[in-house]
Amino acid sequence: MNRMEEINKRKAEIRALLESDKEADLDALEKELRELDDEQAKLEKRAAVAAGIQEGSIPSAKVEAPKDETRTAKYDSEEYRTAFMEYVCRGKELPLEFRADATTATTDIGALVPPVTLNKIVEKIEAYGMILPLVNRTAYKTGMYIPVASIKPTASWSAEGAGSDKQKLPLDAAITFGHFKLRCAVSITLETSEMDGDTLLALRDEVSGLVDELSGPVEIEKGCNMVMSGDYQGGKSVLSEYRDGKYAEWWPLWYYLGVAESALGNSSEAIEAYKKVLTLSPSNTDAMEELASIYALTGDEENAAKYREKIHIIKDNVYGDA
Repeated sequence: MNRMEEINKRKAEIRALLESDKEADLDALEKELRELDDEQAKLEKRAAVAAGIQEGSIPSAKVEAPKDETRTAKYDSEEYRTAFMEYVCRGKELPLEFRADATTATTDIGALVPPVTLNKIVEKIEAYGMILPLVNRTAYKTGMYIPVASIKPTASWSAEGAGSDKQKLPLDAAITFGHFKLRCAVSITLETSEMDGDTLLALRDEVSGLVDELSGPVEIEKGCNMVMSGDYQGGKSVLSEYRDGKYAEWWPLWYYLGVAESALGNSSEAIEAYKKVLTLSPSNTDAMEELASIYALTGDEENAAKYREKIHIIKDNVYGDA
C-alpha cells in the first residue's frame, strides 16, 4: 500500500467516525484532515511533474557552467594586500595606483586597510576584548593619590570636516589608598610604677584574668566558624577543648559539635551533642530537626517521628495565632 492509498483510507475512517461518534473531537479531526489534504496535494503535484518530465512537456532545468569572475575591487586584490603588507612591515610606500593625493572622507574609510585584513582585525578585537573590561584593576600601592576624571562633556552635531570646541577635563577628585597601623599602648602613672611588687603582681593577675576570659569565647567562635566553612575536623578539635568547664553550658558549642560529628559520619556522637543542646535549650527546633534527620537516616523512624512531632507542637505554639 503506497502513501496515497493510506491517505484515502484514513480519510474514509475519519468520515465514518464523524457519522458514527457524536462525541468525537471535531477540532482534532479537522486538523488531521487538513494535513492529509495538504500532503495529498503535494504528492499529486510531484507525480504530475514527474509525468510531465517523462513525457517531455516540462523541460528540465539547464545548469550553466560557472563563470570565471575576475576581481574588480582594487582594494580587495592580492596586489593591494601585498603592497599594504610591505608598507606596514617595511615602510615601503604604496604604489601610485593604490593611493591618491586627496583628503580621506567617510566613504573612503574601507580603503585604508584591505577588507580581508580589516575583517581579521575586528575578529581579534572581538576575541580579546571581552576579558579586560571585566577586570577590576585595583592593584595599587598604599599611599598613592590617584586622580579621577569627573568630566561630563556635552556632545554637539558637526558636519564632516568641521570641528567642535574643546572641553576642559577637570581632575578635581581623587582616590587615596591609605595605610594604617593597628597599635595598642598601655599607659601607667608614676604612682603605679612606684607600687610595691605585690600590688603590681595582683594588677597583672587581674589583667591576665580578663584576657583569659576573652580568649575562651573567641576560640569557641573560631571553632564554630570553621565548622560553618566546612572544616569539620578542625572545628571539632577546637570546640572539643571546651566540652568541660564553664563554657560547657553554651548550647552553640554543642550544636556545632553536633554538626561536625554528623558531617564526619559519627551519628552517635552527633545525637549526643544535639541532645545536650536540648538540655540547655529545650525549645531549640534546629537541634530537633537535626536529630529527626539523623534518626531517619539510621532507620530509627520512631525517634524521627517523635522529634518531628515536637517541632510541630513548638511551632504551633509560637506561630499558631500569627
